[in-house]
Amino acid sequence: GASPTCAKICDCRDATIYLLFPADFLLISNCTNCTIFAGAAAFAQTLHSSNLKVVAACGTKVISNCSDCAFFLGANECPLLIGDNRHVSLAPYNARYANLDSDLQAAGLSGDVNYWNLPKVIDSPYVDTQEHAGVFSVMAPEKWAVFSVPFLPRKGQGQAAAAAADSAMAALPSPSAFAPPKAYQRSAEAAT
Repeated sequence: GASPTCAKICDCRDATIYLLFPADFLLISNCTNCTIFAGAAAFAQTLHSSNLKVVAACGTKVISNCSDCAFFLGANECPLLIGDNRHVSLAPYNARYANLDSDLQAAGLSGDVNYWNLPKVIDSPYVDTQEHAGVFSVMAPEKWAVFSVPFLPRKGQGQAAAAAADSAMAALPSPSAFAPPKAYQRSAEAAT
């Protein structure tokens, strides 16, 4: 079979990064003030980071020792919040790009299953607080917005794919790929 694909984003500051390919493993570590878009990863881990905006479709998502970060997730398993996380905001997946469906398939993910809002908090110093206040919160629908991926389809996909990509960038995620809850859809539609 094909060798595993591993993507590592480490020690970045004030950057915007797009990963438009499927990966078996994605590591985001020691990053600050960044926006990171990851199309599809079977396993995604974010460690020791702050002030991030992460948009990721993943099987397993681990968040460890992060603060003031927003995660827009399409997650096939409950996200794991491990260790000293503070002010982590969880929201439904909010992006679409031309190859999303094929990248999800290549990473072994289902766009029909999304546990973005059901995290498991493990080994937190705040376990006694009510509902893990201060560790994480679910983003309010009125703060959620569609994330635009400003890239055209991969080379050789033709004009039809380019037209589909243009309309997909302006639209909410397709119903087949992590459709957001209705309250989030209505809020995004009202904002346009």
